[in-house]
Amino acid sequence: MNTPSTTSNFQTHRNEIRDVEHTSCCIVGGGPAGAMLALLLARQGVPVTLLEMHMDFDREFRGDTIHPSTLEILDQIGLAVPLHEMRHSKMSGPTIQFPDGPFRPFDLGRLKTRFPYILLVPQSQFLEFITGEAAKYPLSVGDAREREEVCRRKWRRLRSSVSWA
Repeated sequence: MNTPSTTSNFQTHRNEIRDVEHTSCCIVGGGPAGAMLALLLARQGVPVTLLEMHMDFDREFRGDTIHPSTLEILDQIGLAVPLHEMRHSKMSGPTIQFPDGPFRPFDLGRLKTRFPYILLVPQSQFLEFITGEAAKYPLSVGDAREREEVCRRKWRRLRSSVSWA
């Protein structure tokens, strides 16, 4: 009697199509850059799908600082004021204490900008803020874990069809 092996059953299950979604742009990764790109494209009417591996932003991050140049950009798109309404701290530069007195290696307060400081906001809250703004526009946020294998197969296909000069 010929019975299918466990491996072939596994392969059949792995290649099963669970969901089909059409979009003009798929962004993989809901970090600051991916979330901001999704927001900007969605504001322009581009159908965007933002894939994030995690279900929420409740985890440890490395970057909790928003620098003056980023604040200027956020101001240009109308988000600096609402961002400042969130709980935050400001820092214009560190002061290092030495035996002969304090030393300030840099002072952002000397910059000619509306935002001469670094805004300290937990990255998880910043991402919630940006994705919350993006959700006001046509945006699909998906679970990348469900689509990981599909993306991997498409990437392999794409990579094999592209010739690098």
